[in-house]
Amino acid sequence: PAAPAANKAKLYAVDKSGMTVMAAVDAEGLESLLRPQVYVVKPGNEGVTSSIALQDDDHLLFAIGANEQWVFEFFIIWRASAAADITFSITVPSGSGDFNVGRQAGTASAEPIYTSTGLGGPIDVHADAFARRATHIFGVANNGATPGNVVLQWAQRVSDGTTTFIFANSWLRATRVS
Repeated sequence: PAAPAANKAKLYAVDKSGMTVMAAVDAEGLESLLRPQVYVVKPGNEGVTSSIALQDDDHLLFAIGANEQWVFEFFIIWRASAAADITFSITVPSGSGDFNVGRQAGTASAEPIYTSTGLGGPIDVHADAFARRATHIFGVANNGATPGNVVLQWAQRVSDGTTTFIFANSWLRATRVS
């Protein structure tokens, strides 16, 4: 883009490998990044049958650089049998420091509750019926010196022959804050 007039800033969006980056151009034409953001909408359904081994979601992940801090949220649309339930985890690169994850979940018979855990810890959710449900997971990741990915993992909480699904249109949103 052309440099703006002196003392004026211009904002524009650039698509870089799925990341929407807002940038500013100063009077000298120098670019500076303003709070990079990532948005991912899951394009298809993904299922797991008879497995309690946490597996990486095929789509719900984002890259985090060395010494970066990101806030994030996942909105997950899922279905599991009442016998299997579902468990989630958020993984980060090794050496990440401070972190926290919260989640909101409820059933048809219970009010939503907020709970907290560390990244990499289990987030168990009760399936009250074999029906679509949603869970909102959010948190902050303070990365160390190792770049890598922040990844949603999930599995059946109890092994069951009925397939547990994460559905299309589940999504994540993440913003780099430092």
